[in-house]
Amino acid sequence: MKTIAFRDEHLYDGHKALVWVQIFGRGVELNLEMVLDTGAVVSVLNRGLARGLHLKLESGEPVEVMVANGDVARAYIHNISLDFLGRRLTVPAAICPDWDTPNLLGMRGFFDQTVVAFDHANRTIHF
Repeated sequence: MKTIAFRDEHLYDGHKALVWVQIFGRGVELNLEMVLDTGAVVSVLNRGLARGLHLKLESGEPVEVMVANGDVARAYIHNISLDFLGRRLTVPAAICPDWDTPNLLGMRGFFDQTVVAFDHANRTIHF
């Protein structure tokens, strides 16, 4: 049987798994909390954060994003450089110019570059 050793463990409240990341933009470094969202196909950044990183909202690869209630909107993919627990990653992140979305780390680009285990009974996340 294979086992995975995890070097980091974080507690969460059971409703949202929040982690701190450092995001790098054009001459800007921002520290912020993001939600680990296994239901999100792609990572998502709030449009206000995109402005803080000096990203043009309506540039990048156009995609459609859907939120939990089924609403769909156009968004644009930007490759974002971030530091997560001392590991530098480049993650594609969708920015929707029409919605104020939460900042999410999603499947494409984040979870396919990291190993994350949720121990929901004990409200811990292992990295």
